Amino acid sequence: LNPYTIYVSSDNTAKIGEFRYALYDGLENHCNDNISIAVHYTAPESLDRVFSDKSDVWSFGVVLWSIYARDCNPYRGKVVGPNFVENMKMYLKLGNRLDVPLNCPMELYAMMISTWVQEPTMRPSFTLLDEKLNLIK
Repeated sequence: LNPYTIYVSSDNTAKIGEFRYALYDGLENHCNDNISIAVHYTAPESLDRVFSDKSDVWSFGVVLWSIYARDCNPYRGKVVGPNFVENMKMYLKLGNRLDVPLNCPMELYAMMISTWVQEPTMRPSFTLLDEKLNLIK
């Protein structure tokens, strides 16, 4: 999930695209190793090609950050080098996360942080995120 794969229909319904690369094996999706992924928006476990609804929750948090930061390049200048994916894994494993965007309500940033918990099972569900977003309005 990244901003480039979200499409808005004429009735303002958001739709997600780019599913053609995923293979479903029951509980998790595994991506073909030859397909590139949007590393900046990808949950740590998905950097190892394991996907679930909880990895989508992580990506959703980064998409929210991108909207408020008005920046489609999360981690700009923070993760660099020739081994970018490995550097990103280490950066996230050390507990580093995106900074609060300027003018972002702290309630919303706290929700973003909850989507970036290292352990996927501890991340909120999309149902809970929807409830929280409706309260923030």
